[in-house]
Amino acid sequence: MAKANDIRQFGTLLRKLRKKRGLGVNQLAGYVGISGAEISRIERGERKKIDPNLLRKLAPKLGVTYEYLMQQAGYLPQTIGEKESIYMTSEELLATLTPEDRKLVLNLIERLKQK
Repeated sequence: MAKANDIRQFGTLLRKLRKKRGLGVNQLAGYVGISGAEISRIERGERKKIDPNLLRKLAPKLGVTYEYLMQQAGYLPQTIGEKESIYMTSEELLATLTPEDRKLVLNLIERLKQK
C-alpha cells in the first residue's frame, strides 16, 4: 500500500464493506480490538500501512476473505481478471443456494461451532 490513491481506495472499500454489513465505526472497532478513531483514519486514507493481523480480524466481520483484504491493501498481487463481485458475503452466498442446501450448510456451521 505505497501510493496515496491506493490508501484512499482501501479506506473507501473498508467503509463500503462496513456499511454493507450494517456496522458502525465503533462497533467494528470493538470487534477487532482497536478504537473507532483508528477505523475512521483507515477509512479516510490517513494510515500509510495497515497491519495484516488487523486485516485478518476485519475479514470475517466484513464478510470477505482475508486474502481479498490483503490484495486490496496491496500485500498480495491481484489475480488477473479478478473482480470484487466474486467475493460475496455469506448471506449473499447462502441466498444462491436451494432452501435444502442452505439448511444443510447452516446445520454444518452450527456443528462446527460446537466443536
